[in-house]
Amino acid sequence: PFILNQLPDLNITEDSNDLQIPIINIFSDTDNDDNDISFIESNSSAPDIARTTIVDNYLIVSLQPNKYGYSTITLKAQSGGKEIQDSFSVTIEAVNDAPTNITLSNSNISENQPVGTSIGQINADDVDFNSSLSFSLVNPTGLFSLSSTGLLSTNSLFDFETNSSNYSILARAIDEHGLYVESTFSITLENVVEDF
Repeated sequence: PFILNQLPDLNITEDSNDLQIPIINIFSDTDNDDNDISFIESNSSAPDIARTTIVDNYLIVSLQPNKYGYSTITLKAQSGGKEIQDSFSVTIEAVNDAPTNITLSNSNISENQPVGTSIGQINADDVDFNSSLSFSLVNPTGLFSLSSTGLLSTNSLFDFETNSSNYSILARAIDEHGLYVESTFSITLENVVEDF
C-alpha cells in the first residue's frame, strides 16, 4: 500500500467542533483492491488535547474542552498483510474564555462596625491558564467598596435601627482581555443587642 492523498496539517481554534476527516482515499494498493484496505489504528501524540477514533470511513479528532497546543495524528492502515501510516499535525490555538461562577464568601455584616470592615471575598473562575482577574462594583452606591482583588468592605457606618437591613450590589469580575461575568449579591445588615 502507499499514500495516495497526504493528510494536510490543520490549524484550528480551541473549543472548535470535533473534526470529521474522510479517510477512504488516503491510501491505495496497486497489488490489491483499495476496498480491501482496512484502517487499524489512529492515535494522537497529545491525547490530553486531541483524541482520535475511526468511525466508518472517517477519522474523528475530538478536541478536549479548553485545551490548546500541538498534536501529531497518526493513521495506520493494512492491505495484503502490509501496514502503512500517514501523519499530520493539528495546531490548536488558544481562545480567551470569559470568567464564570462569581461568588461571595459572606454576605452578612453586623451593625456599628467601623468603615472599612471586611464583609467577604468575591471570587470567580477562569479556565484560561494564567488568567488575571480584577473585580469592581457596577453602579456603586458609595455604601460598599470592592478592591481589585475582590475584597468587599463597608464604606459607611451602618446602624440597624436607622438603616435598611438589606442591600443589593452588582459585582463584576473581568479578565485581562475585557471579558467579564457579573452577579448580584444581597448584603444583610444584622442587629446587635446593645447594652444600655
